[in-house]
Amino acid sequence: MRKSSKGSYTVEATIVISSLLIALCAVMFAFMLMYQNVVIIYAASYGAQQGARSWVNTGISMDGTSREYTSGLYSDIAELTGGGDTSAKKKKIENAVKDKLKMSVFSTNTANINVNFENNILQRKVVVDIKQTIPIPFSGIAKFFNNGEAFALKAKMEATVAEPTEYIRNIDYALEWIQSAGKWLKETLGNDAGSKAAGKIKGLK
Repeated sequence: MRKSSKGSYTVEATIVISSLLIALCAVMFAFMLMYQNVVIIYAASYGAQQGARSWVNTGISMDGTSREYTSGLYSDIAELTGGGDTSAKKKKIENAVKDKLKMSVFSTNTANINVNFENNILQRKVVVDIKQTIPIPFSGIAKFFNNGEAFALKAKMEATVAEPTEYIRNIDYALEWIQSAGKWLKETLGNDAGSKAAGKIKGLK
C-alpha cells in the first residue's frame, strides 16, 4: 500500500510553530520577571533610604523635598519604649514603597511589604522587606523545575538613621551621668572609691 504524504508539512509546521511560540513566551516571561525583580529592589532601596532621611527630620517628605527641620528632642530614647510616632513613620514608608511598586508589570496584590525599625541606641536602622509570589504559566511543566506553581521574588534593604546632633546630646547626657556617679562614689567611699567599689563587688561573689 502506498502511503500518502499529504498534510505532513502542515503537521510539522504546527509542531514547530507551537514550540517556537512557547519558547518565545517563556523568554518574554523571564524578562518580565527580571524587570519585576528590579522594580522590587528599587522600591525597597528607595523606601529604606528616603525613610531613614525623613525618620529624623519629619519636614522631609518621601519624595526628597524639604520644607523645614522638625525633630523631637531625644526622640530615639522615646522610640525605645514604642513612642516617637514610630507606627506613623513606618506607615508613611510603606505607602511610598507601594507607590513605587506601581511600575510593576505584575499585580502587586500578592506583594508583602514589611517595614521595620531597629533601635539599639548606638545604631538605628530602617529595614524594608518585600516579598512577592508570581504565578507561573504552564505550572504543570514548571513543577518539574522548581517544585511549585509560583515564583518568589524577594528584596531586603536597610539604611542607617543618622542624626549627629541627637547622638552628641546623648553622649553628653551619658557623660554627665558618669561624672555625677563618679562624684557620688568619691564622696561616699573616698578618694580610692574605685578600689573599694571593686572590693565590694568581689565580696558579692
